Parts: sequence; structure tokens; C-alpha cells
Amino acid sequence: MIKTNHFIPRAWAAARRLLALCTAHPWGTNTPQITRREDIAQVTGEVIPETIWNSICAFSWIGSWESWDPKKVEALNITGKYPFLRYAQLFTATGGCRAGFSDPSTKKTCEPWLDADAPLEDGGYNWTRLLHAIDNVRAAGLYPYVVTGNVPISMSSAPTLGGFGVNTQLPKNLTQYRLYLESFAEAAVTRYGAQDVQKWKWGVLTEYNNPSWFDDGGATGYFKLYDFTVAALENVLGTSIGAVGAHACTVCGAPTYSTGWDGLQLLNHVLNGTNYYTGQQGSRLDFWSASFYTAVPEGSSPGSIPPWSIGNFEEVLRPLRDLADANGLHSLPIGIDEGRILAEPGGKLQLTGSRAVGSPYMAAFDALWFKKMLDTGVSWYSRWAVNTNGPAIGNPGAALDSASTQTALLTYRMRHNKRVKALSLCFVHMAYKHHKSLCKQLACISGSHCMCMNTLNHFHHTRGPPDRCSSTALTFQLSWRAL
Repeated sequence: MIKTNHFIPRAWAAARRLLALCTAHPWGTNTPQITRREDIAQVTGEVIPETIWNSICAFSWIGSWESWDPKKVEALNITGKYPFLRYAQLFTATGGCRAGFSDPSTKKTCEPWLDADAPLEDGGYNWTRLLHAIDNVRAAGLYPYVVTGNVPISMSSAPTLGGFGVNTQLPKNLTQYRLYLESFAEAAVTRYGAQDVQKWKWGVLTEYNNPSWFDDGGATGYFKLYDFTVAALENVLGTSIGAVGAHACTVCGAPTYSTGWDGLQLLNHVLNGTNYYTGQQGSRLDFWSASFYTAVPEGSSPGSIPPWSIGNFEEVLRPLRDLADANGLHSLPIGIDEGRILAEPGGKLQLTGSRAVGSPYMAAFDALWFKKMLDTGVSWYSRWAVNTNGPAIGNPGAALDSASTQTALLTYRMRHNKRVKALSLCFVHMAYKHHKSLCKQLACISGSHCMCMNTLNHFHHTRGPPDRCSSTALTFQLSWRAL
């Protein structure tokens, strides 16, 4: 292992080699002029995680994962094509709506794609549909990220359909609900074996402090549901659950968008609060996540949307990391369980259901997103899609990979490497083709990786102003071994 005090001089030497390579490249008659140069100032020693793009979301597994043939899904070689994926996140996996139900107050009815309540048959719950969906997840080479909840219609005294069309209320009997979840965990172990199930992830609701998802008793109501859910899993799987955590909406309790309670309260409950199932102090939390959407490109006003532009990524995600670190939980993984671009200017989303836009801007946007995740201590992002089939990744129909998927494939190559501080170079009169040439030349250095991005405040930019150095930014990520 190379000690840090020996490593830093070698990092400087590598930086000089990179700069020499940049200036020596045969650009021909279009030789760019270097107008500013910032050398490497420090080695962070931070390892780039393998998990950055590791999940794909399904708002509804009904009609997608449930409907495919596992043999055909296996033939798609999904993890071969997209090696960065590890989990398929199934929203409202264990319930929240039942066919034929109508909310008495709003007259809203359950949509067919949210009919997730497991029916009671012959003294037990029938999990056939959800288990078939998970058959397809496993056939894809992925592990399920089971988001438990919402509470089945029949288990609440006054079920109410919220903004996302599922029951937002607590069960009238928490013990009955615990047994319901235990029956699913038992069915999963019977079908896949304990060793496989222990590799799964489990979440307790989506955006637990967003009243459109859950709105019964505020923080206390959710803590009850959380503790009884964790108990159900531990009662079947023991302490080797794999991972169980919670997905917050950090802006839902913010003064600028105050629609729910402050989701950060959960950490105090799991560390210091009284567990509503055991009566003892604390509960289990293996990961913590939030949503992060952007309304428009960086630097633009998000209007009536909550403060979600990539420019304030840190403002939305940093509170989770900082609070965990302040309580000594430096190894608690923090992630993004849904998000990306909510809408481009004009409120129109080009790739519906993918939370991505159909332009090259998306690749640069994701590269910047990747860097901000590393800077903020965020371990993963759960994406909505990898290709033009949208969330229907198991659809055997022809599909094209998105620009953002190309970014994911490239940044995945950096996994397990160690970061150095960004090295910025600026050129004038430098067209996009020169960006590409420079990156290609740098990437051929043994063991090193270079990430080049040009992110501006609109979608269709192709060339920066010739007299503005800020039009181009190159970020180099070098592996420890290369130095």
C-alpha cells in the first residue's frame, strides 16, 4: 500500500506528465491556446464506489416486471449490457391499493397498475404476482430492492388514496400488518432460499415524509410503521436481512416547500428513540436515501418546482450525510432512490418515464451529477431507465441506449480507483472535436481515467464563446495505480 506522503509527489509528477501530453498533442493548424491552468493541489484518497448507478426503478411492477417471461428476460443479458446495475427497485411492492376500491371522500379509484394488495386466500396471503415479478428481476441478473408498503386497503380503518394513488394511512392493527409482511418474507425464502434473500434490499415506503405517499400521524406514525416492518423482516430473516433503510423527501419539510414533516427526524428515532415494537431504544437503519429532481438545467430558475436544480444538489443531499457523520455513522450509505430531470424548459419531458431528455446534454448532465455525488458522499442513484424502452427494461423489443447510459458505462470503468483533486484546463477556440481528441489521448495512459465534460445552462449548446475561458472544463480522475 502506498503511503500518502510518498503518493503526493508522484501525483504532482503525473499531473506534469498529463499537462505535457496536453500541450504536446498534434492539433495542427487549430492548435488551442492554454489561457489558464490549475495543477493538482491535493490527493483525496477517496475510492470511487462501484454502486453509483446500481439501481433501476419501477413505479409499478404490475404490467412490467410481473408480465414478462423469465426465460426471455434472461436471454436479454441485462447485466452483461449494463454491468453497473445491481438492483431493481419495486415501489409499493407489498400493497397500497385494491381493484374496485373507491376513496369515499375523493371518489378516486385504484388504478390497475397499483393493485398490489396480496389477497387473503385459504387462510394465507397469495404472493404469486409479486414473486413472479421477482423471478424476472433475478432472471435479469439483478436483486430486488423491495419497497414495502403501502398498507393494504383492507388493513386500514379509513383508507385514503393520496396523490400517487395508494393508501396513505396506517394499519388499524400493526401486529396484523407485521404478520402480513412476515408472510411475504417467508414466501420469498421458500422460493429463493435464505442465502439469496439476504442479498436483497428492503425499504419502508417511498418518500416517507411526503403526505402524498403517507399521511397518518406524522413522524410518529411513520416510526411505528418502520419499527414493525423491520421487526417483520428480522423475525423471518434474523439479523442477516441484507439491508433495510428508508427513502426521505428532504425538501418536503423545507420552508420553501413545506408539505410534510422533516424527514431528518428519522435518524434520531433509530438511534435514540423508543422502538414501537420492542419497547427498547433504537432501531435498525442500514442505508438512508432521498429523492433529487432537477426542473431545468443548472443555473436556471426552477419556478414553482421545489428547489431542485443541479446547482443546489449539495443543499438537498448534504443534510443526510452531515447528520449521519455528526452521529458517528460515517459508513452509513446515503443514496438517491429516484430523481434526475423532472422537466426541461416549457415543462416537457422528451423521454417520458425515463426522467431524461433526448439530447447530448444528458450525457454531460450525468457526468456532472456523477461528480457531485462523489463530492457530497452520495453512494448511488436509482435510475428510471437505461434505454428507449423506459422503465420496461425486460421488454424484449428493440431499444436504443440513452446518452446517460453511455455516461454510466464510462464512469463505471472508474470504479475502485482513487480520486485526485480536479485538474482544470481552459482553451480558447476549441470545438467539440478537440474535446474528444484530448480525452482519447489522455485515456490511453496506462491505468488512468479522464472524465471530460462541458456543461452549460441550456440543452443545445455545441461550442463555447471563443473569448471565454469558462466555456470548457476538463476533470481528470486518475487511478492510484497509475501514479
